Amino acid sequence: MKTRFLLSIFVFFLLFSLNAQQKADSPQAKLREFQQLLKVAREQGKDTSDAEKLEAKSRSAARSGKQDDALEFMDKAVKLLKAQTGNVQTVIQPKKQLSDAEKKPVFIMPFTHHYAGPGGYYATAEEVRKTATVFHELNIPGTLFFDGILVERLLKEDPAIFKDINDWKLPLGYHGEETHGPYPVPSDLAVEAYNLKEAQGYNGQVSLNTGKPWDEAVQQVIDRYTHHLPWKVDEKTRMLERNEPASHDKSKIGGLALVQKTFGRDVSMMPSHALENAPEGFAFRKMSTFQFDQPAMPTAAHALRIFRIQELEEKAMSIAGDNTGVFWFMGRLTCKGANDKIGGECGGKIGGVRRVLESLDRSEPRILLMGFSHVDSDDAAVTVKYLNNDFFPANPGSRWVSPESLQTCIEGEKEYDLSPEDLKGIAEFIVSNWKNRPPDFIESNGRNFSLCDAFEGLARGIVRKHLVDSAKESIHIGRLLGPLVEDDSPRLTKTCVVTADDVAKAAHPFTAELKKVGVEAEFVPKSFIVSGTGMNPSEFLFAMAKAYMAKAGTEKVSVEPSRIFPPYADVLEQIFKPKTKQPLCYTKGQLWTVKAARLKGSSAKPAQENTEAVPVITDAGKILIVFSSNLESSSGGAYREDITGTDLYSAVYDLNGNSISRLKRLTSNANEAEWFSVLTPDADFVLYNRTVPRDKGPAVNEIRYINLKDGSDNLLLNNARFPCVSPDGKTLAFSVSGRDGHKICIAPLNKLQNRLSLGDAVTVADRKQGGDKVEDPSFLPDAKKMVFHLKEDKNSGAGLGIISIDGSGFEKLTPTSGFGHAAASPDGKSIVCTVSRNGKLAIISREGERWGRPADVDLSTEPLDYVKYDERFKNVARVAHSYVEWAGDNRLLLTSHGSDGSGKFSFARIFLVELKPDRKTVSRIYDLSGVIEKSSGKKQKDFCTSAGKLARGD
Repeated sequence: MKTRFLLSIFVFFLLFSLNAQQKADSPQAKLREFQQLLKVAREQGKDTSDAEKLEAKSRSAARSGKQDDALEFMDKAVKLLKAQTGNVQTVIQPKKQLSDAEKKPVFIMPFTHHYAGPGGYYATAEEVRKTATVFHELNIPGTLFFDGILVERLLKEDPAIFKDINDWKLPLGYHGEETHGPYPVPSDLAVEAYNLKEAQGYNGQVSLNTGKPWDEAVQQVIDRYTHHLPWKVDEKTRMLERNEPASHDKSKIGGLALVQKTFGRDVSMMPSHALENAPEGFAFRKMSTFQFDQPAMPTAAHALRIFRIQELEEKAMSIAGDNTGVFWFMGRLTCKGANDKIGGECGGKIGGVRRVLESLDRSEPRILLMGFSHVDSDDAAVTVKYLNNDFFPANPGSRWVSPESLQTCIEGEKEYDLSPEDLKGIAEFIVSNWKNRPPDFIESNGRNFSLCDAFEGLARGIVRKHLVDSAKESIHIGRLLGPLVEDDSPRLTKTCVVTADDVAKAAHPFTAELKKVGVEAEFVPKSFIVSGTGMNPSEFLFAMAKAYMAKAGTEKVSVEPSRIFPPYADVLEQIFKPKTKQPLCYTKGQLWTVKAARLKGSSAKPAQENTEAVPVITDAGKILIVFSSNLESSSGGAYREDITGTDLYSAVYDLNGNSISRLKRLTSNANEAEWFSVLTPDADFVLYNRTVPRDKGPAVNEIRYINLKDGSDNLLLNNARFPCVSPDGKTLAFSVSGRDGHKICIAPLNKLQNRLSLGDAVTVADRKQGGDKVEDPSFLPDAKKMVFHLKEDKNSGAGLGIISIDGSGFEKLTPTSGFGHAAASPDGKSIVCTVSRNGKLAIISREGERWGRPADVDLSTEPLDYVKYDERFKNVARVAHSYVEWAGDNRLLLTSHGSDGSGKFSFARIFLVELKPDRKTVSRIYDLSGVIEKSSGKKQKDFCTSAGKLARGD
């Protein structure tokens, strides 16, 4: 017995040691060791070409199923690198385990390129509609890609699909003709150097832009994707036939122009191929306001594999930094292709999604492009449920994004103003990292800057420092693009010595000529004259860095001959092996625009700790609130089903002290309700909706106002409800119902001493926009538009619409599935509303020129979470958030009802909800009802609808 036991122990340790050895010698471990050694060798300046060739042979053997050969080649590569570096020990460092507080968010962007096939496949209308429907029903912002050919086909097969996609507010992408369409195309420089199966044996001209000067190359792209391209699709395989050249037909619209005209809006996302062909990227930027540039050659790893040049993957992925996943290039956010560490792309099935999320390096924010192909609604639902219910709640800040909503998460390219300390750090970094050419990007004070950032910042900085004497001011930089040069050779033939003043005087004409922000971008000039000596832009950048470091204008600075293009330009040369200088030379110049993207609101240095401390209120911390309640009523409630005890009150709430002062009862009318109040911008008046229930027939509604200085209460308008005052205080919007149905009207609001009066009313919206019902308007901050509640028919749910106050430009904001009672934020970037079908709070964010899809605010509807505020929540099935108003940029006044299973309410409470900057998560809830009850000695009273503004001094 003892012998068996010892034998089993021996076998266990033998198997354990063998398993450990197997893991250490696994292909994955060997590959990681190779990659780490390769990085060290490159840093030491070693020639790694032989080792990289061995690694390429290893990959080739692995693809052929020859695993033994693959390991042998990899072993040789590792040994060679160890010998070169002099490091015979393993140099791989264990991956640091991040705490939950240290993990940065993951932004998941769903999309589909070709719906149900490879590049060159043209989907059926049924396949397009199926994918769009899945995105819509699962409420995810999936981007649907189109090109002119697909739109032409869909216009014949299913013309209604365009309206449905617009109604569902799904983002649009453009992808197809620029690479997959009929030859020649602008972007396939790689096809000129490598064989491509999808080319179908095509032997004609490949790239439109090869050998063309900048302006001609840009115009050719615009012409080609503004007009129709003759095409032929094999209807059995649905693959485009592309073995014959095609010329565009200028008599017909086509390409990107047709896509955007058919949908009536710009696309949101595209692979513009700007890192392969800058003139193409620039042309698309002129044709569209798209926000996000999807990775293509060279940063898409799968593209490198298609062309069998994956040995260049690490070099290609080094752009903007090895650990950077998202970066700016030519004014657009761009991400790198699929990579286990930094993000990129994954499929839509749960297994792959989990695997990628677990492997990500979360030390930086990551974008995960989730590609759906041959979409299965059940599989997609499983993935969406996991992300919504498990991953997002456990990873604060992570969320679904569209190309537009991603912009709200990432700091704008030119949003940050450069301080004198930033410029000092930029200048020092340039000088210390200069190796006869500029570095790829610049690091200063915990931030990354592009060469264009540095160029404009230093130009303005040295002019102020040496010519104007105002160097203490911060500098706002505009949209500057890199130099358009074909040759990056030095212009200087020897070291040049000039003064700091000379450099500043040469920079002054450039800064004077820069266009204002918002106008089409300028390019860095090709040359500068400094005290009679010509310099290329790179040499001048170095001169400006030294001039900024100079203490006096008379101080001499020396400038050495330097190339223009940064080191990453050599990687582009290796990848594309161009036939001519153009267009790749232009792309190399635009590398001056590269810099890592930065999470909005992140600090320059990582926080030392992350606690759940109560947020500090940075303003005065006092809010004047007007609310409805049965606080002093002897009978009757103050909630939707029973409003007979509802009176109007005012008070000042102190957020810092969590206390109430100046509590005052404004009305006391038995069996009537005074609710849906609104304050004028000066807070001198409160307007409200008085409702008088009747035994037979509908209740009577009127709009009244109270002068908060003298307490006088006056009628303003009969047969109207839901008053809303414009932000400038000059217009009143309201709802009217009668024999002609419901309508929304506006009228001039006049203030004369202590009284208010209305001018002539005009109708803004009626049954033409809403069908059965339109009501409850809310102005946007510019007072030119309003959002309102609508119902298309008696059997439909509620939805939201937006319209200009002149009645034009009506647009549906949400499906008619329970969205209502909306309010626009003071900064105009968000619309908040409630959702009757589930009791939740939803937010709609501004995404460029459009509004996005509604997203849930992370606010519980579970009764047990609210028992601490009112024990009556123990006896209800759900908390239903019902009415909401803004009380500041990130504060909401919220009415929440206790609801049974059928949706019937039994009481109501009001809360002040503090949102985080993303406005989708809650940082704190203030129990206004509880504080008011404590101040007045009451308990379990109802509170329903409220309005508030920052209080003026006592």
